[in-house]
Amino acid sequence: MSTSKKDIETWRLERFKSFITDFPVGRIEPTEEPDFLIHAEGGVCGIELTDLHQETKPGQIPQQASEAMRHKVVARAEELYSTGQHPPVRATFLLDDRIHIKRTEAEDIARQLADLVVQNTPQQNANVEIPSDWQDFRKLPNILHKLSVYRREQITKNFFSAPGATWVATIERADIERVLSRKEPKYLAYRTKCDAVWLVLNTDIESMATWFELDPERLTEPFQTRFDRLFLVQHFAGKAHELRVRKK
Repeated sequence: MSTSKKDIETWRLERFKSFITDFPVGRIEPTEEPDFLIHAEGGVCGIELTDLHQETKPGQIPQQASEAMRHKVVARAEELYSTGQHPPVRATFLLDDRIHIKRTEAEDIARQLADLVVQNTPQQNANVEIPSDWQDFRKLPNILHKLSVYRREQITKNFFSAPGATWVATIERADIERVLSRKEPKYLAYRTKCDAVWLVLNTDIESMATWFELDPERLTEPFQTRFDRLFLVQHFAGKAHELRVRKK
């Protein structure tokens, strides 16, 4: 059963709530635009959550879009493998993150990956790696650098994954202003439902495109915005930083 968008937003809201000491006390209402309304004694506070992604250069495909497609393909490969009478395994695919998988080729690639696992399922309590060393010239699909398949007695359920790597950028002022420019036009609509609106920027979450290093300067410089409060959340570090705002 897949997790809904609102379930993910609720989890992120609860995390943010645990990171600050002055979160409004009151009934939390899941809504849209803003994402949540907090009905507190002092009024209604709207909270809009958004993810801070690394900037996509002109002409490039957003990193988060390529990541999502790779995960879908690997999940589909696991589904295809699981429909057969095959032993449960853990399969790890090292994919070429420079190649963007198109929707039209996703099913074919998923079948290739599933077939590779079937053809290379190891004996019990063993594992198979392709290539096994630098002299191993067995052919793999262009998008696949390496395949590892593990079969152990304690593995009772299939698990396919595709770990990735990325360059971790430092948060620049322009990154935050890019999000503000997208959200500012919606502020007045948000305010029709509440007395104040907080904007919460999430980093270091599932997509590697949200991984950043924090420059302390971002915590001292003011950002011009209509939002009443502005926060930057680092989920790996378990911290929420309130950014300075200068009201428009």
